[in-house]
Amino acid sequence: MTKRILGMRPWLFRGAAIALLLILAGYFAARPLRRLQGAIRRNRRTARTAQSRRQLAETPEGANSVTMGLIAKGNALARKYRFQEAITYYRQALEIARKFNLRPRAQAGLEMIGNAFDELRMADSAAIYYQKAQELAEADTSRRAVILGYWNRGVSLIRDPETNDSAQTLIRRALALAEAAHDTPDLGQITYNLGMCFLYGFKPDSCLKYLRKYAELEHHQVSGKWNATVAFNAGFAFCQQKEWDSAYRNFASALEYNSRLRNKTDIWLLQQDLDSVREWGSIPPSEADRARKRVPQPHGVTLDFNMYLMGRYGRPMPSMWEGTFEGPADDTGD
Repeated sequence: MTKRILGMRPWLFRGAAIALLLILAGYFAARPLRRLQGAIRRNRRTARTAQSRRQLAETPEGANSVTMGLIAKGNALARKYRFQEAITYYRQALEIARKFNLRPRAQAGLEMIGNAFDELRMADSAAIYYQKAQELAEADTSRRAVILGYWNRGVSLIRDPETNDSAQTLIRRALALAEAAHDTPDLGQITYNLGMCFLYGFKPDSCLKYLRKYAELEHHQVSGKWNATVAFNAGFAFCQQKEWDSAYRNFASALEYNSRLRNKTDIWLLQQDLDSVREWGSIPPSEADRARKRVPQPHGVTLDFNMYLMGRYGRPMPSMWEGTFEGPADDTGD
């Protein structure tokens, strides 16, 4: 067989090679065209979606559906920490809700924008939107609207040491109303936020009390273990109490969960938290610690705020907490 191939005329080899090169050249030359065609198709789909949305939003019933979709899209972006993009969708929802006087949707839009600014560390901007949402809630006689007003206003004040006491008062009011209503879907989350309020206020005993209550309400306790979010924040509370073994266990539990999700930023922060707790508590590394793959430090991520919540910095809060996102546009209404 080998002899037969070698005995073939040289021009056959050259022809085959040229044909192969032409095929490859055509394939690679067509790639930019295929990308362009894909982008055109995506733009057409986006344009059709926007047109359908505008047509649907011409009636009150359609507008209600469109605002719900826009808020849902914003929430999906917020879950990916893309808060600036989320605000764009929330503002679109707010504009449509105001056009058709959809007060519950307008309130939701204001609250979501406030939440996004709060995540971007823009407390002043968040407070503006929360205040407008609360004004709408107070004009509404429904109990849940009032609960949301107190709750969101309180959440906007949690992180600032100068307003933390006010946040506790507002969230306590929301919690009391939610508990009286019995069937409110927000009871667990309000309880969690009150626990976080005490964490930022450096009251670890009260923080742990409400985190435990939240875990029970939300059924996140499995074989006595808290879910990752509760464990993560409980770790900070135990650090404030200087209970290093308990802090270590909670951070390790949160790290195990986040490692499954492969969230590199959270994994790196938790690895550093565990290293710090082991050092402060003179805790020897476990086999899991030795076997754990280390994640490199993500760009722009520091330990400053974690160290602050662990009680390693003095108060007030470090200046690095200040946000840099541009302030709100003039869409809060009169």
